[in-house]
Amino acid sequence: PKDTIYLPNGVNIDNFKDMNYELPVEFKKIEKPIVVYVGAIKEWFDFEAVQYAAKILTDYVFVIIGNIELANKYLGKISNIYLLGPKKYNEIPAYLYHSNCGIIPFNVNQYGKLINSVNPLKLYEYMLCGLPVVASRWDELEIINSPALLYDNYDEFVEKIRYAVTTNFDKNTFINFAKQHSWREKIIKILDYIK
Repeated sequence: PKDTIYLPNGVNIDNFKDMNYELPVEFKKIEKPIVVYVGAIKEWFDFEAVQYAAKILTDYVFVIIGNIELANKYLGKISNIYLLGPKKYNEIPAYLYHSNCGIIPFNVNQYGKLINSVNPLKLYEYMLCGLPVVASRWDELEIINSPALLYDNYDEFVEKIRYAVTTNFDKNTFINFAKQHSWREKIIKILDYIK
């Protein structure tokens, strides 16, 4: 082709538009602050980073939502890590709205080739719920110039989680950024392109 357009993931805003979600049952037994991860838990997930952060931030609770087979092996014995297993897509917003920080701890050192080509759908979902996000640094996150707090090592991971939880952010910054990556915006971009 003589000309191309790059259109990565779009986020389904409609799934995250209700701001009045009830507190999930599991959260009724959990003291805040809550640091949450929602998504695939495969070999590229940085279990060591989460172990390290949970052992230092003992007054924080780390909630992991997704297939927990590998997570249970590496994280199951740490008292402030809660492995909730998979949830239905329409249930996810309630967990995000009642959390304090979203994390994307991917192992870029070992799986950089794979991760550097990932467009972060969960980043948009976290941010639609007004959550500050702490993520490992990879190419796509820098290209989209997101307001996520990026880390390069485990100490920075801990430091930025603490900062994300204790800072009074304007949630609209995150929400407005995520809305720019909705499927509606993607369609508008395509239509403008083909005019």
